[in-house]
Amino acid sequence: SFSVTIVRLLEGMSEVKQINERAKSFHSLVVLGDGETVCCGSEEHPVIFVYSDDVVSKLYGHGKGVMLLRARDNLLASGGADGVVKVWSVLEGVCLHSFHLYIHDITALQWVDNGRIASGDARGGLTVWNLEDDNPTALRGHGTRIAHIEIVGDGIIVSADSFGRVVLWKENNNISLAEKGRDISCICHLREVSTMEDGILIVLAIDQSLVMYATNGTRIHEQPIQFPIERNSKWGVSFLRPVGQCQLLIAIDQFACDTNIEDNMVLCVTYDAKDGFFQDFGFSGTNVNPLDSLGSITAMDVHEDESAVLVGCEKKNLYQLVTNEQGFQQEGDTVGPFDGRITAAIFLKEGYACVTNHGELFLRTAIRGDQNIVFPERIIQEETV
Repeated sequence: SFSVTIVRLLEGMSEVKQINERAKSFHSLVVLGDGETVCCGSEEHPVIFVYSDDVVSKLYGHGKGVMLLRARDNLLASGGADGVVKVWSVLEGVCLHSFHLYIHDITALQWVDNGRIASGDARGGLTVWNLEDDNPTALRGHGTRIAHIEIVGDGIIVSADSFGRVVLWKENNNISLAEKGRDISCICHLREVSTMEDGILIVLAIDQSLVMYATNGTRIHEQPIQFPIERNSKWGVSFLRPVGQCQLLIAIDQFACDTNIEDNMVLCVTYDAKDGFFQDFGFSGTNVNPLDSLGSITAMDVHEDESAVLVGCEKKNLYQLVTNEQGFQQEGDTVGPFDGRITAAIFLKEGYACVTNHGELFLRTAIRGDQNIVFPERIIQEETV
C-alpha cells in the first residue's frame, strides 16, 4: 500500500522518512452524475483517486483504506476502514460531511435518498445518516458484519449480515426474514410486478437458490437456479441485477477449471407469478470464442437504459453485451486481458470503465478511445532529529 524508506543523514544524524504513495489496487469504482468523472477506491489506501477530463486528482480524509464508494448525482459517499462515512463534493475537492459513530470497518453503504445514507459495519452496526442535521439513526437488528444493504422502496431498507440474518426496515421498525444461518450472496429487487401490492419483489440469492419476499415480510417463493447442463456444486452467485420489467441477470461465481467451457456464466431470467423465474437465455465464453472460458464473474454493470451489460471475468477480460432475439451478443471486441483481476466496471455517458486489483484504471470512450490511466505518485517526506 505504502512503501516507506528511512534515510539516515550524517549531518546532524537526522532522519528523513519518505512515503511513496501509489495506487497498487482498486476495489471500487463509481461515476458521478456528469457521466464522465470517475472515482476509484482501495481497501489498501486512505485516498480516493479521481479522473475527469484528462485530469487526475486525489481526495484525502480517511485514516485507513477506502472500503466503498457510492455516487448520487455529483455527490460522493465513501466508507472507510476507519469507521468513518464521508460525503464529498468531488468537483470542488472538499469534504462536506464526516460521520463517525463506531470504529469498525464500513462494509456496506447505500444512498437511501438525496438526504440520507445507510451504512453497515464489521460488528453489525447499521446506521442511517441525515445530511441536513448530521444526526445518526442506529438500527439495531444485527450482531455481526453487515454484508449487504438494498434500498427497495421509499425509505425501505433490506440488510443482511454474514450469519445470514436478513432484516427489512420500514420507518425504523424491523421485520426479520426467515433465512438465518444461510449464505446470503446478493440482494436486489424488481419493480412493476403486477402481483405485488406495491409492485416490489425483493429477491435474495441464497446458497444456489432465489428467494422472493414482499415488502411486508411475506415469503413468496424459493426456487433453485437452473442451468441448461449439469454442473458441479462449487458455485455461487456473484451479482444480481434487475433489467427490464420482471427480468433479472444472474452472474455466477465459480472457478473456470470447475465448470464446463460451454456452460453459461451469466443468466437472464424472467419472473412469472405462477412459475417463478424461468431462464430466457445465457452467456458463456464460447459465445465469443470457442476456446474462451469466462470463469467467475468478478464485475457487472447494467446501462441505465438497460440496453447493454458490462461483464468482467476471472480471466481478466471485459465484455460489453447487448441483447436481441437471439440472446446475449458481444458488442465490440474483448478488452484485456489486464494484469490484474477486474474488481469493478461501470458505464459512462459515452463509454465504460473498469479497475483491477493491480491498480489499473481503463476507460473506453467515443472521444478519447482506449485510455490506461496512471495516477502520479505522491512522495511525503518527514524529517526528525
